[in-house]
Amino acid sequence: MGAPEEPPYEYKPFSRLRERNPYRLLGVSKEASFEEIQDARNYLFEQYKWHEPSREAIEGAFDKLLQKHLGGRFKFGFRPPRTGRRGEVYGEQRVTLWRRFSSLFDPTVTMRTIINEGAVFGAFALWVLFSSDQSFPLAGSFAYSVYQFQSKRVKRNPEGPFFAGNAMVGAIFSTLCCLAVACAVMAVMTTPLTAILGQSSRQVGGFITIAVMGAVGIYLR
Repeated sequence: MGAPEEPPYEYKPFSRLRERNPYRLLGVSKEASFEEIQDARNYLFEQYKWHEPSREAIEGAFDKLLQKHLGGRFKFGFRPPRTGRRGEVYGEQRVTLWRRFSSLFDPTVTMRTIINEGAVFGAFALWVLFSSDQSFPLAGSFAYSVYQFQSKRVKRNPEGPFFAGNAMVGAIFSTLCCLAVACAVMAVMTTPLTAILGQSSRQVGGFITIAVMGAVGIYLR
């Protein structure tokens, strides 16, 4: 047998290690579906698997919520999904439009992730602010966003399923969605920026586009 696997980087304990509420520990809401809870558990377990107390706390919280969901199944029995205008029902839970929207975002994002990924997008944003040619920083931020989405999804669930059967395709689609949101923000701000900044509005517009794309990309699953 080979030597035991070593951690690939210097790791830190889970920041919510002492949290007693299993929902808050996993970073999910009380209305979260079992799939959302399982995704949160898998993501956190992968991040903190090298620290045994953190791993045990994550597994313990997941077990508590698993037992709660099984208890609901035993109490109410299996109920096939029903669709309607105001949402869908799985067992005793209703999947509202707000829950569908909130499930697109990762509730387990840590301050360390925000700083590390935000620094890269911040560098691209500053580059576009002081550059006469915006194509290179915009292309760089787009490529980095694709890389980050692919890494997050493969790490969260290595076996898939992935959008269109490929993690890269889903990463490109998600980045295009982030870019669309950023462009929509810029469309609203173009007129006031032009009136205030004049010719400099183009550089500031590129800065805001990258900043918004980065912020959405950090929190989007």
